[in-house]
Amino acid sequence: MAENRALRGLPVPSFGQLLVIGAALVAAWIVYSKYAGQRAEPDKAVAGNPLDSLHALEAWLASADDPVPSLLPALDSQNARERKLAAYGLGRVGPAAGVALDKLRERLADDNAQVRESAVVAITRIIPDKESAAETIAPLLADSDARVRQSAGAALFEIGPDAVQPLLGMLYSDQPAARLEVLRVLRRPDARNQNKLGSLRKDIIDALVEACRDPDPKVRYEAITAAAEWGCASPPQVQELLQDPERVMTGLLAIWSLGDDAAQLLPDILALLDDDAPLPPVQTMRVPGSNPYRFTDVLYALSRMKTAARPATDRLVEFSGKHRGHASVLIAMTLHDIGAEEEVVAGVLSPLLLDPDSKWGAGESMVKLCPQEARRQVSLLLPKLGTNETSVDNAVLYALDALGAQAQEAVPAVGPLLQNHDPQVVKSAAQMLRKAGIGSPDVVAKLAQGAGNESLPDDSRTACIDALASIGSAARSVVPQLLKLVDKPETTVPRPEIPKSPGKNARALAIRQAEIKRAESKNNLQAAIITALGQVGAEDKALIDVLRSQLLSNSPDIRAASAEALGRVAGHSAETLADLLRRLRDDQPAVRSKAALAIGRIASFRTLDERKDAVGPLITATADKSSYVRQAAAIALGTIGPAARMALPALRALQSEMNELHSVEIERSARTAIEQIENSPHQE
Repeated sequence: MAENRALRGLPVPSFGQLLVIGAALVAAWIVYSKYAGQRAEPDKAVAGNPLDSLHALEAWLASADDPVPSLLPALDSQNARERKLAAYGLGRVGPAAGVALDKLRERLADDNAQVRESAVVAITRIIPDKESAAETIAPLLADSDARVRQSAGAALFEIGPDAVQPLLGMLYSDQPAARLEVLRVLRRPDARNQNKLGSLRKDIIDALVEACRDPDPKVRYEAITAAAEWGCASPPQVQELLQDPERVMTGLLAIWSLGDDAAQLLPDILALLDDDAPLPPVQTMRVPGSNPYRFTDVLYALSRMKTAARPATDRLVEFSGKHRGHASVLIAMTLHDIGAEEEVVAGVLSPLLLDPDSKWGAGESMVKLCPQEARRQVSLLLPKLGTNETSVDNAVLYALDALGAQAQEAVPAVGPLLQNHDPQVVKSAAQMLRKAGIGSPDVVAKLAQGAGNESLPDDSRTACIDALASIGSAARSVVPQLLKLVDKPETTVPRPEIPKSPGKNARALAIRQAEIKRAESKNNLQAAIITALGQVGAEDKALIDVLRSQLLSNSPDIRAASAEALGRVAGHSAETLADLLRRLRDDQPAVRSKAALAIGRIASFRTLDERKDAVGPLITATADKSSYVRQAAAIALGTIGPAARMALPALRALQSEMNELHSVEIERSARTAIEQIENSPHQE
């Protein structure tokens, strides 16, 4: 038996043991070589052939100087995946790959649908002439593969107005699937952008009217739907949509385009008032198509019919009697729109004035739709209100608050409630007085007392201050009291902290959130005081220094309120104008927008040179990232007038801005500003 020999005290393995160890190492090397090679293969593929995968292609495109010569031959590859990826890669290159267009056109007839789809996208991105690209792609709307048809439709939609004529030409295709795809493109919401279409809109409408006679039932019905969305469907066609549960909303929204002809559809529309259908919640806006409830769209359609829908009056009143609540408020608005008598509208609303869930909508609607009846309701409610000495009926007070704009008769009775022991009564009384907008010296004094009463909650005090602001210069006597309220240390809002262990620190987090809420409430109160000073102080020069100091507040709400107030009281202050120009660089958009408006108001009082000094910073503000600041800058430039002539290019650029919902208001403000600058009777 072989023995292990020792080497410097360590055992030495025998020859047999060495053989075993060697065999194990060889086996490990074989396994490693096999699997390591497999893992390395994809990386080798990425480096060697960029068409092995989309990942490899993207990585190669990112580093290749001129990928076109390598991709072009691959369009003729026997491998469909390589042809598809080559077309995709050329599309990523864009117009610089123009040399590949002939081969890409050939690939539009490829026997592989995915290759055809990639070729469509590539051609769209490469051809600089959009109309030529559309003419090349439009025939693919008749492709046998649905995905290719959809890609062709999406590409034509992306091209825009230049694709309209080639697109409409495909409505004469002998393939129903192609005609359907054309109609689906035309039904995309952005396809109806009138600013982009111009005279092409008429061509589209003419084509849709003809398509509504298509021999294929499916195509015909899609054409009718598209025609309804474009506002060119006939009453019988809209009637078809009203009877289809899937497209009834489209039919209802098409009513507005029918004019007097919509009267013949009144029975069909009223049939949609289903007593068992769900009704919209209070928060639902009365905007067409804005919610899942058919009820509001029915009412909207009736409203658009105007007096043609007046025969629906009795049915609407009957429906209101069954449902009440917010539904009745919407019905009352519709009754007013179709010309129902004021007594009918008031009859729907008046029972809701004491309904805790509907009083606000009912009161505000009554003030707007039937003001005479609103005043009569105030007279009926006053005897039920109560006093501080007895008790106050909160439901009645809330109803008077809702009727506030027509509740002047209630001012003498509500004024004393500002000294009620219940803070909520004080708040509601102040809110009602704010809406009424009038106040005797006694009421003004009581509002000022409530504003300064630190035992009241901040929201009750703020309501008193807002009421003083609504009274305006008639409340100027309270300016000294308001200034005392402003002259107090600012409340610092604590920074929110995220606890490391929310479960263990939940109480600490709740305490911190309460502290933040209290601090923000104090600052909101301060901002309300500053706003009121601007409203009641007129051009009191004594206010200017106080308000200028508030522009340096840590609270953006206070800075914004200060800017707005200074715009009202500091018409001849050059120092204030300089301060406000600095606020155009504030980190908060609300402050920048208020500063811009204030600058426009102040600059209109300044000399010509001083007005011109304000124009440059306002031009810069027309490119602000906030849409509200851009709009405010446009308004301010228009207020300055001819001295802002150098702003016309910026305003015209702003006028063409159509990239967000707020763009309509921006465009209107820019247009008005241009008119004020160019057509003002005042000379520079």
